Amino acid sequence: MDEYKNYKNDEEKIEDEYRFVKQVIKKKSKRPKDVLIRLACIVGGAILFGVVAAFVFVRFLPVFQPEKEAAADPIEFEEDTPQEVQPAKNKNIDATVTPSPTPEADSEVGEDSVTVPEVTVPESPITEYTKMYDEMKMVAQNAMRAVVTVTGITTTEDWFQVHSESTKQSSGVIVANSNGDLYILTEYSAVESVERVVITFNNGAIADGRYQMHDPNTGLTVLKVAVDDLETETKANMAVAKLGNSFTVSQGEAVIAIGSPMGYSSSVVYGQITSTTNTLSLYDKQYHIFTTNMLGNEEGSGIIINLKGEVVSVMSQGARTEDLKNIIVGLPISQLKPLIENLSNGKPVASIGIKGQNVTDEVANQTGMPKGVYVTSMKSDSPAFVSGIKNGDIIVKYNDISVENMVQYAECLSDTNPGAIAELTVMRMSSEGYREFTFKVVTETR
Repeated sequence: MDEYKNYKNDEEKIEDEYRFVKQVIKKKSKRPKDVLIRLACIVGGAILFGVVAAFVFVRFLPVFQPEKEAAADPIEFEEDTPQEVQPAKNKNIDATVTPSPTPEADSEVGEDSVTVPEVTVPESPITEYTKMYDEMKMVAQNAMRAVVTVTGITTTEDWFQVHSESTKQSSGVIVANSNGDLYILTEYSAVESVERVVITFNNGAIADGRYQMHDPNTGLTVLKVAVDDLETETKANMAVAKLGNSFTVSQGEAVIAIGSPMGYSSSVVYGQITSTTNTLSLYDKQYHIFTTNMLGNEEGSGIIINLKGEVVSVMSQGARTEDLKNIIVGLPISQLKPLIENLSNGKPVASIGIKGQNVTDEVANQTGMPKGVYVTSMKSDSPAFVSGIKNGDIIVKYNDISVENMVQYAECLSDTNPGAIAELTVMRMSSEGYREFTFKVVTETR
């Protein structure tokens, strides 16, 4: 038996047991027919999978995705043609009125005929409103002929010798045409420390402006433009502003702000005067403030006109307070006329350097103060300060003229030339009551 076969040693036994391992296993040869059959199966399976997938996609897609809506027609608006605005007709009222029958017609119709009275059809509120604003717009457009844009230009050069220009702008108003020059009132901040001043007129024409004089108290200045430098068309389109009487302006009056009240030129705002009693205390002068219900801009400038086209106020940034920073306010033109005259004529204005309040009859009766100008503050190193006047003093005389309010005090000072000596009589509070003191003040140029 093989299992009892004798081996000479263990190696011979192992070799005999694993003899089958030395047999060679040959790979089965591939026939072309088998390759084609396998390839056909793969392609057929792919086609079958695609058909099934397409069927499932088409069958179940509407379930998960709603049908698309039909394309809507594009939105189109009728194009408007620019034209002049005409007052709207009242379509709700039949404006056709049957005239009254003549006597001849009555005789033809008979004795029983009734005479139809003539009917006056009232205009609708919308028509009246439109007409009102059309008229206000015409007033504003006519007044804009006197408004200009003032541009201050400064040229700078950097380290690379590249030149650049910086500009400042403000609205101005033509206040006079005299001696071959136009006189333009504007804000000094637009032309302060600039190299060139350019004036742009209402029709777009430009001309160089020349500095005349400015008032540091109000921040206003007057510039000049030679009329000969202007073209004929510019002369025909421009106009000198009509300076009205601001003392007749009352609360609630309709006004128009023109110039650049919103911070950009050639803008117009309609509104009303809301207050005329607030005051602004400046050195040696007290102005009333016209406040309005019109929204403006902190950098806005221009003028306020009434419905006659007359200037009743000049916008002032200095008159703005924190609670009025977005409201258009201005100084009354009637109080500014003396200043504008002095600036236009190049006449220096005298100054003493005090700010004061009026001691009215009511205050005098309640406190026992004498009537006059109560000194609230003084400019440092001003003539008043140097002469010895103190806060709390009450000015009752200017030279030999009695002074009861700031208006009278300012009128006396305006008649004084800078450098002249003014004698001020004041009442000063002491332990024994008010005592009278006299100070000689050497006025200076404001």
